[in-house]
Formats: sequence, C-alpha cells, structure tokens
Amino acid sequence: MTITRWEKLNRHLGEQGLGALPGWAAEWAYWNGRLYRIPVATRLRTELKYRQPHKKYGITDPIIVYQMGKVGSSSVYDALRDLDLDVPVYHAHVLNRFDVYEAGVRETRAAPGNDLDVLSEGRAMRRIVDSGRWRAWSLISLVRAPIPRAVSDFFENVFAYIPDFFGRFERGEITLAEVSETFWTRYQDFSPIHWFDDQVRDVFGIDVYAAPFPHARGFAIYQNERARLLLMRLEDLNRCAPRALDDYFGLRDLPLTVKNSASTKAHGDLYRQFGDQLRLPDAYIQKMHSTAYARHFYTPEDLEASVARWRE
Repeated sequence: MTITRWEKLNRHLGEQGLGALPGWAAEWAYWNGRLYRIPVATRLRTELKYRQPHKKYGITDPIIVYQMGKVGSSSVYDALRDLDLDVPVYHAHVLNRFDVYEAGVRETRAAPGNDLDVLSEGRAMRRIVDSGRWRAWSLISLVRAPIPRAVSDFFENVFAYIPDFFGRFERGEITLAEVSETFWTRYQDFSPIHWFDDQVRDVFGIDVYAAPFPHARGFAIYQNERARLLLMRLEDLNRCAPRALDDYFGLRDLPLTVKNSASTKAHGDLYRQFGDQLRLPDAYIQKMHSTAYARHFYTPEDLEASVARWRE
C-alpha cells in the first residue's frame, strides 16, 4: 500500500507535533532548492538539525568514532554518516596527552606531517568536547590484536619512516628486507598499552579494564553520566556489529563495508609481499602479548592465531 505525502505529514504531526514544521520546511527547501551547493546553507541546515527536539532514530547524543589507528573504524564512521543523523558524527584518534604524542611522532618519524595533522584535529575535537554544548557523548571504539595492528599501522605509514618509499621501491632503490629492518629499528608505537587509560578513562571517566571483556560476544557497552561507549573487536565485527549496534543505538541491519584496508589499496600487493616475508621472533611476540591490552581483549588462543603466519 502506497502512503501519500498527506498521510505521511499527518503521521509526522501526530508523532512530533507542530513544532517540527519549521525543520521540515527547511529540509524541503534545502534539497528541492539545491541549497546543498551553498556552503553557508549547508552549515545552517546542519545547525537546524542539531537543534531539533525529535531526533532521527531516537539518537540524541553526538557520536565520536574514537579509537587508535588501524583498527578498522572507517566502515562504522561512514555507515553512521550516511544515516544523516540529527546529531554530529565525529572521528578522532587522540583527545589527550597531545604534547607527549607529538614528541614521540617527531622523534620516530622522518616525515611527521600526517601524524601532526591528526594531533591538530584531535586538539580541535577536544575543544568541542570541553565546550559544554553537549551534556553526554556516544563513543564507538574498536580494538585489534596488537601485532596485526602494528604491522598494518607501520606499512600504512611507511612513508613517514622512509620518505618516497613507493617511488624508491619501484626504482629498485630499496628492498622489502630493508623495510623489515626499518620496522624493527624505527617503528615504535606503544599506544595500545596506554590508549584506553589516557584517551578514554582520563577524558570520559570510563575504565574498560574494570570488568572482564566478553570474548565470545565480541563487544561490550560501558556507561556513566558523561558518556556511553560501545567497544567491538575488529576480528568479530562482521559477526557482532548488527547485534552491538542494535543494543547500543536500536539500529538494525546497518550496512557496514570494510574500508581503509591496506591490503585493498593501490599498494595492496606490496603490503601482502611485506606480510609474507615478515618473520617475528618469539621475544617480540611474547612482549606484545604480555600487555594488559592484549590479555584483556584476547584469549591466548586468539593471540596465537593472530601471529601464526609470522612465527619464525
């Protein structure tokens, strides 16, 4: 049965009242008048949406897809942005200890520009968080087994350690063996060890280590007066995301498409070659798997499976 526009209007009036009419009128004018082509009109529409008393899908708090790098968060962020919600949807990696992170970046990266941009965006996001405009926040974070994350993060940012790496590799000026050597001697990212303490507990007051993580379920939800946090394991994302997002937002069947994977980008073949030839000594594996982060979110069997291909 087809619902007419009049019937649809009556239904909305019954649900939201006359107070919603200005918002509907602005929405109609925005799309039918092609005002989305004008930046000022886009900003005005966004502000009007944020002020609406009746929110789409009942989602009332702004959202930050918030996690350390290389844990597959782009798919979640893009899916939420595509919903055109009545609250802002942000993406952030860092909201605290900026000076410490910046010092580490400048010390270890030959070309730190991209990482410094991320820190600059984080500082701007922290100002929004501290502004007091929003009473509470909805956070979504993902975790990934520590060594696959480290390998992916290194290769994704290899140009920061080896400037013009891809051009030099194509010209035969550098080998994958030298890339591996750079991984061992230059790559130092210990953010998983402290990230949830520094970036979540100290900013939003949520301690993810206070209770055991449900490995079999693959996700957990934490909450206090300042924020709610949905935490999912990347390895379980396809299996657990539908239920997790339903439990957290009441969103069912939200389509997620894995994006930003190093293996699917322009240099995916080279990344796979790097992974195929990489071998990790037991001492390194034991060090990475002995952290609170690794032991909290993963079972010993999970961790062993994540590095089986790289054991010497």
